[in-house]
Amino acid sequence: MLEQLSGAADWRGVAAQERAARVVAAAVRTLMPGKAASVYCTLGIAYQKLGNFNKAIQYHGQHLEIAKELGDRAGKGKAYGNLGIAYKSQGAFSKAIQYHAQHLAIAKEVGDRAGEAP
Repeated sequence: MLEQLSGAADWRGVAAQERAARVVAAAVRTLMPGKAASVYCTLGIAYQKLGNFNKAIQYHGQHLEIAKELGDRAGKGKAYGNLGIAYKSQGAFSKAIQYHAQHLAIAKEVGDRAGEAP
């Protein structure tokens, strides 16, 4: 359902489903950690779009934690990029630069040209 809402850019709908999404992410974290990471990423993006950057940072941090546990370089890069965007939006430019630099390094490493561009 989160994928459908986010695909339709219904970020308020995603945020409204936050409690259920957190429960699902916690439940599947041990069996399907990649899916849990995706839920946290989607929640982070939703809160970025709604202007709640503290919550966005919280969820992108959880996405990053799971990506690190899985050794998912591309997932780490995506989480770093999203954290950079959230910190930039808060005006924390030094932190934003740090996260974007990490995203860029990983994008180059894994050959993610679309990730390198921004």
